[in-house]
Amino acid sequence: MPLHNLHSWNAIIVDYARSYRGLEALQLFQLMHRSGVGVNEISLSGGFSACAVIQGCLEGLQIHGLTNKSSFETNICAANVRLDMYGKCGALVEGHNVFDGMDRRDVVSWNAIIAAYEQNGYEEETLCFFSWMLRSGMEPDEFTYGSDLKACAGWQALNCGMEIHNRVIKSGLGLDFFVGSAVVDMYCKCGMMEEAWKLHDRVEKQTM
Repeated sequence: MPLHNLHSWNAIIVDYARSYRGLEALQLFQLMHRSGVGVNEISLSGGFSACAVIQGCLEGLQIHGLTNKSSFETNICAANVRLDMYGKCGALVEGHNVFDGMDRRDVVSWNAIIAAYEQNGYEEETLCFFSWMLRSGMEPDEFTYGSDLKACAGWQALNCGMEIHNRVIKSGLGLDFFVGSAVVDMYCKCGMMEEAWKLHDRVEKQTM
């Protein structure tokens, strides 16, 4: 496909990033930027996704510098992609700065910052963000609960894990494989093996 315009560049960059060919996607992003065709929200999202694949924090900071000079800095979707990228790169300070600078946050924003702290081993901070999310009035989803249950498992915070389990039940989400596995793992790591086995059997029956 000839790369004559912004749409063509974006299509191949996003495709490479989604195929976990992050280095190639970044090389194309750099070529596109040097060619002078400009960038838009799709270009930037593709670039940040590529950085997340290769855990390229420096490259992400460079792309973030482009957004500071554009109207995309305040776009919630673009901010969410940046937040996800910084989390996967372990750059929690930069991710927190993006989160703090957002005028508006959706459930994806909250999930990204919560997952960032959980994936980098900050269980207590993960649960603090979850409490903040609840106080803000934002309704958690299965991804929120999955990250928080993993944090409870890592911290062996049984009481907190049981509270979250009760929230899952009351929310009506049910114990699908993703959330159910996180609940079972939490009970296992907190030493509640009998409860873990009961839930394991229930999750298996629901997902058969």
